[in-house]
Amino acid sequence: MMAVQDEQTSRIYTEGLDSAALKKAVFVAQFLPVSPDRRLIVDFGCMTGTVAALLKRAYPQDDVEGLDINPTYIREAEIRYGAEGVSFSLIDPGRGLPYVENSASAFAAQAVLHEIYTYNGFQHQPVVDTLNEMHRALEPGGRVIIRDPAKPDDPDEQLHITLNNTAGRNPHSLGELLQAPPSELSQAVLMRRFIHQYIPLQRNPSAQERVSQLNENQYIMPAWLISEFFRKRTFVYTPEYWDAEMKEQNAAFNADELRKLAIDAGFKQKNVFIVNGFEKDFYGKVTDIGTYGAKFLMDRALAMGYVESSSEKKIREYATHIKESEDIAIRDMNGRWVDQDERLPSHLYGLLVKE
Repeated sequence: MMAVQDEQTSRIYTEGLDSAALKKAVFVAQFLPVSPDRRLIVDFGCMTGTVAALLKRAYPQDDVEGLDINPTYIREAEIRYGAEGVSFSLIDPGRGLPYVENSASAFAAQAVLHEIYTYNGFQHQPVVDTLNEMHRALEPGGRVIIRDPAKPDDPDEQLHITLNNTAGRNPHSLGELLQAPPSELSQAVLMRRFIHQYIPLQRNPSAQERVSQLNENQYIMPAWLISEFFRKRTFVYTPEYWDAEMKEQNAAFNADELRKLAIDAGFKQKNVFIVNGFEKDFYGKVTDIGTYGAKFLMDRALAMGYVESSSEKKIREYATHIKESEDIAIRDMNGRWVDQDERLPSHLYGLLVKE
């Protein structure tokens, strides 16, 4: 989880978690297994506990537990919701999950798999190990419910991006650039700072070679790097928030990559459902064209008999685009405009079912 130090950044980060909690809880609820027995629902990476508490309120007959590696979050969750019958536990990622085999009904893993990838040296194996532990602990018919940032399907596709350099500050020296509050910089200069500071890029010499600055506000770079910048540009509330996000790769997998990791972890290919989706305001302004994403996942799960009714459990979603009105324009190398629904999904939605 993100290391938060100063009080202002901690408050902003926690408020962000709370504001998204209802959407996350609703998403999980769509895919919980139906059972006449008392279920064990685990919010893996529960942070401040709000999602777990909402699930407990919705399903008071079930056991709901929250797990996290951050003792600060666990203490906060216990203070907030411990009296509501939710159990919160601090876990050691190197020692497995605190459950016997075939005991859990569902694990919710939202915005956590990319953290495991990032803070374990940008390696896929720790993600496989985590999913394997969940597979071990799940009862037959149990499932892992995933919502995580999505890497483009063609992450290495070279794209041309033009950014505004008039709205905001444009310091020229590197020292001034790094000292300026990120929220005050123009989008073009913020991109320059991102390229200089973003650790996953600094660790990837081949990716660095594929970044070309054409002039003050135009670049050619891989699609995955553009999608990372779109996410990072929303984390400019405080300098520390920005600096912390520079250490983390938000979109660590595309759908095919995460599908392979799930299969490597022991889930049968026929029981692995992973799709791309687009969420309101995640990158840019909302459009009215709609999209599939989680609704497609719901339809697949319905067809396989994993949920009861898509009419009662419909997921609302939106498509977003980077609009010219935001002063950011993207073209492919043939000069065609690139919209988010073509190349740059915001999230992966996943359902992994144990036989």
